[in-house]
Amino acid sequence: MSEHTGRGRRTDKPKPALDLEPAELTALVSGGHRNPHALLGSHPHGSDTVIRTMRPEATTVTALVGDQRHPLERIHDEGGVFAGVAPGTSQDYRLEVEYSGSTYVVDDPYRWLPTLGEIDLHLIAEGR
Repeated sequence: MSEHTGRGRRTDKPKPALDLEPAELTALVSGGHRNPHALLGSHPHGSDTVIRTMRPEATTVTALVGDQRHPLERIHDEGGVFAGVAPGTSQDYRLEVEYSGSTYVVDDPYRWLPTLGEIDLHLIAEGR
């Protein structure tokens, strides 16, 4: 996304939190995305971190990084996908989520890398 400064030049100001392809976002919300970890959680973007989460019934979501608060923007209304940018490359954050006037601080399961244990690998090898 480019912005015109009014002085004859343009400045590029991409919104990395909104850079999801519509097809990927639709697949994510419908439960058909093959790798939700690639979209949700925290992802480095230059010297910043993009944080995305899916909270379908939430009215607001704020990322809590240390003592800083970073409001996330709703990028998909029906699916409740929220995204925003936090300065720095911190991976440690919590989410403050508001549901109908009640607010909760929760861990985001997508901030952790996906893991497969021995039983998972065994079941996959068997085709289950």
